[in-house]
Amino acid sequence: MEEKGIGELYMGISHNLFSKKAYRRIMEMRKKYSLRKLDVTNSIPQTEDFKQLPFFTEYDLAVIFANEIGGSGRYFPERDQR
Repeated sequence: MEEKGIGELYMGISHNLFSKKAYRRIMEMRKKYSLRKLDVTNSIPQTEDFKQLPFFTEYDLAVIFANEIGGSGRYFPERDQR
């Protein structure tokens, strides 16, 4: 990452299976590569270890799908910022 000039890392994951090994890797990325945000979907239940991370956000797929199918697009407030 340093070679590419990347200073911060933002990660999005769907259908994630977080194990203790994955938790260690995430924490290593946080420390070593300045992982700032970890966004995941709730398609698979998350462990409490991950839910407690201050940079972790879980998104409800049912709400996302319902809003997108209905055409409101209201789940993603950042779209209104454009």
